[in-house]
Amino acid sequence: MQKLYDISVTLESRQPYENGFVELYSVRYSIMDNNGTFRSDLTDYTVIPLYYTVYVTQDSALITGMSVPQIK
Repeated sequence: MQKLYDISVTLESRQPYENGFVELYSVRYSIMDNNGTFRSDLTDYTVIPLYYTVYVTQDSALITGMSVPQIK
């Protein structure tokens, strides 16, 4: 069974946008016993962050996308 551990969420940037803010978050974690069904780009004990863009207003928050950095 796969297990997530060492999970961290970091607010990378926050900029004014229309009637609120646009925020960029990075999410980092490790997967123990990774068999590739959750993420096939990670091996055990490897960390590759995911980035989420969130638009925040007084009334709502909208997550518009997720990206994985390209490894060269």
